[in-house]
Amino acid sequence: MRRSSGYDFLDPLILKILKESKGPMSTLSINYRINEAVRRTINLNIVRNHLIFLLNNKKVSEKINENGVVYYKLV
Repeated sequence: MRRSSGYDFLDPLILKILKESKGPMSTLSINYRINEAVRRTINLNIVRNHLIFLLNNKKVSEKINENGVVYYKLV
């Protein structure tokens, strides 16, 4: 999965948000925190692509609950 160009700031921001969280976070929660931090709307698909990139590079891990919601945390 490719990352979206022009959004290089997202990877460090995602890692910071996950580091500060008390537990695993869903994509939607991470997206909300990113939008709050940058004070503009970042598309959920862009955030999801960056999470997949971080997952493939073993920076984060994922867990899927019984409802099919994916949660991410730092490795």
